[in-house]
Amino acid sequence: MGDPGFIPGFVGYAIQLAGDQIIHQINIAIRCRKELDALKVLLPRIQKMNMELQEYRRVLSSGKVSTSPHHPLPSTVNSWLNELNALLEEASDLAQHCTIPSYLHLCSRNRTSKKIRQLIKNIEEHLATTPSVAFLHQLQQHVANQQVLNQIKERVNFLDLNSGTSGDLFSSTSSAAPNTKYIEEAIVVGQDSASNALVELIESGQHKNVSRFGIVGKGGAGKTLLLKRIFNSNQVQSLFSNDLMLWLTVSQNPSFKDLRNDLVKQIAVKVDERLKGKEEDHVKTWLNEAMKKHKFALFIDDVWETSATLLLEELCVPPSPDHNSNVIIATSRSTSVLSRLGVPPSSLIQMQDLTEDDSWKLFSSHAFPHSDGILPRSIDEETARRVCKECGGLPLTLKVIGHAMAGLSQSNEWEFALQRLQNDGTYSLSGTLSGTLRLSYDALADVAGYGISLQLCFLHLAVFFQGQIIGSRVVIMYWIGEGLVVGTNPFRIGEVYVSLLADRYLIEPVQKDHDGKVILFRVHDVLHDLAHQIAEKENGLFQAGRGLLEFPADVSSGHVRISLIENNLTRVPKTLGAPYIRCLLLAWNPSLKEIPKEVIGNMTALRVLDLSGTALRSLPENMGCLKHLVCLRLRSVPIKRLPNSVAALKSLRVLDLDHSDLIQLPVGISMLTSLQLLNVSFCEHL
Repeated sequence: MGDPGFIPGFVGYAIQLAGDQIIHQINIAIRCRKELDALKVLLPRIQKMNMELQEYRRVLSSGKVSTSPHHPLPSTVNSWLNELNALLEEASDLAQHCTIPSYLHLCSRNRTSKKIRQLIKNIEEHLATTPSVAFLHQLQQHVANQQVLNQIKERVNFLDLNSGTSGDLFSSTSSAAPNTKYIEEAIVVGQDSASNALVELIESGQHKNVSRFGIVGKGGAGKTLLLKRIFNSNQVQSLFSNDLMLWLTVSQNPSFKDLRNDLVKQIAVKVDERLKGKEEDHVKTWLNEAMKKHKFALFIDDVWETSATLLLEELCVPPSPDHNSNVIIATSRSTSVLSRLGVPPSSLIQMQDLTEDDSWKLFSSHAFPHSDGILPRSIDEETARRVCKECGGLPLTLKVIGHAMAGLSQSNEWEFALQRLQNDGTYSLSGTLSGTLRLSYDALADVAGYGISLQLCFLHLAVFFQGQIIGSRVVIMYWIGEGLVVGTNPFRIGEVYVSLLADRYLIEPVQKDHDGKVILFRVHDVLHDLAHQIAEKENGLFQAGRGLLEFPADVSSGHVRISLIENNLTRVPKTLGAPYIRCLLLAWNPSLKEIPKEVIGNMTALRVLDLSGTALRSLPENMGCLKHLVCLRLRSVPIKRLPNSVAALKSLRVLDLDHSDLIQLPVGISMLTSLQLLNVSFCEHL
């Protein structure tokens, strides 16, 4: 059952976008004006009811309102919204059809007019069955004290569904999208002693044959930053100037195969050798020989219990290195994990929370960037320091919350934020690090010109597995497919969104191009937990990278998005009922060979479908029934031909066929008039 407290709802936002889109299409329609004008009259009622429903969902999430069998339950609200969204999708199709200049045939016009009239009737009937005609009035029946209701309403007003810009984010009068780049870490606070201690251990270890070192600390304590600092230090660089310096990020559910491939790439570049052949056994043999042959310093970030026992063996690290001076330096949240990697207690650095002074220094640098970290006079210092204290001395939290507070120049705004951080009932994640960081997510709604769109783009990152390195271009395709990024140049706007998330430390860039544009990034596991916990409550099923062999049994007809990326699925059940699903991600399930036509026929609301990296050799012939499909990814699949029905996908904007076995494009592909990206790179047989 979906949680009405998800703020804002993906479906609610989709209804807002659909309404704006329909109005635009009606304004430029050349036929059926009478029927379309009647449809247009309905839209303000729908938008108003949608806004009331969103407020109803938000107030329920506050925990100060109780429900009873006599009043709408969250599941009823979500179901009603899903059905309304489906009707609006149909209305958008009909309105768009009436804008086509070649639409002149009288019989066709009459049929469309009849469909619009029937649709209006269906919408009217649906509005008549709404769970509550006056949601705010009904809330008063749940709240004993009217003052409490007013207080709740005041606290959620800033999260209004319509706080952002709908439609095209940059109007025709705008010169360009904001040009923002990831802000590099300006200062490192409170890690000098830990950094110096670890460097000294490594230097002395070269003389004592000690080769394993570790950094242990809780999530957000700055372990990765410290490890990078050690990697970049002059002393360590000098020690291994003629050797291999290697870096791996492991995460909670790693693929040993991917980790080995990453090591091979790093080593091959540095020793100027090429690996001939990609077979797994060949890769292991090559890596095993290279690790024995060359002296190395291996930096391993974020090791978990799930991989500690087999990690070094799977990475082909020799149990008794030929070079006694080989070094392995790892980070983890657990001392027992590092012990399993062979790190002795004497070679262990325990990360400590920052002191109050160091915390304030780091927090201020992000909260007051325009005054060089100096507190403005308009803000009460005691309140600001209490906000800083709520961050618990954790560098990640201090940076993220500090940046979320930047731009708030009045003491009452800081007092409001402090109340929320102190568990005043606003957060369902209260008492956890994710709950504290929720403030940074909420603050995204206040980013001028973006509003709720940026929030939803962040939440969409929950579809990836924890620790996954994510390609910016891939995630932008998903955002475009879901209607979260719109405009005449959505990829450019999507890049701005990625930069904005990086600026706020909500994502961590892994690779950037020469212009500073983020190419690859990852999400810190604590922030991934935040996105996952919020987004999953909106009827989402996110089980990427779990090693699943079968389709999850808990898939229900109410799910809106399903992500099963990087598993070992072999089949999709024909019984999968998905009338409301908007996003289905089955990429990188290498044993998946078929998508049943029955499943395609059931997914009438689907907007994003990713089947990349599967063993599919064909697609169902009824693909054309996915009339709302915007993004279709078939990267690295052995499909030779697409069904001709693909030409009926009039809403398709992104068709990614990169590295596929395609030998020809379907007849009629020129009819895909909405297409903005057709990627046929490395299609050697095309």
